[in-house]
Amino acid sequence: FHNQIFEPNTKTIWLHFGVRAKLTGFNIETTGWNEANFRYKDERGWRPQKQNIIEKHQKSLTTDLPVNVIHENLSKNYAVELSTDPGRFLCNLIYFTSLFYSLINNTSSLFIHVPSERRASINTQLSFARDLICEICGSIES
Repeated sequence: FHNQIFEPNTKTIWLHFGVRAKLTGFNIETTGWNEANFRYKDERGWRPQKQNIIEKHQKSLTTDLPVNVIHENLSKNYAVELSTDPGRFLCNLIYFTSLFYSLINNTSSLFIHVPSERRASINTQLSFARDLICEICGSIES
């Protein structure tokens, strides 16, 4: 996250996706938590237990995007819920870190949990992603 990568007079939005296999629809994560509490080791063998992601920083951060409006519009065509629980494994680590750097760089961040391919086809997931991006763009233009 370096300031040089941001274009002047534009809005940068970091959009992250992760799979939550038990979902049957999509979750718009509104909140990232400053806690890494891994049930399993990551690829490098790291397994933090109730550890802050960013030391000496607040407990949680929320997206500045209008998720209520985005949710309302997307729920017309998809099973989608607002969620404040991105877990405490990699999805939350990515989301909280992204929200933290969004504060510093005046950008926005959003994390979406998608169901497994067995529960929602790739075409449904791609359509959702496209419609989500359109909703985000429409919400920041108005």
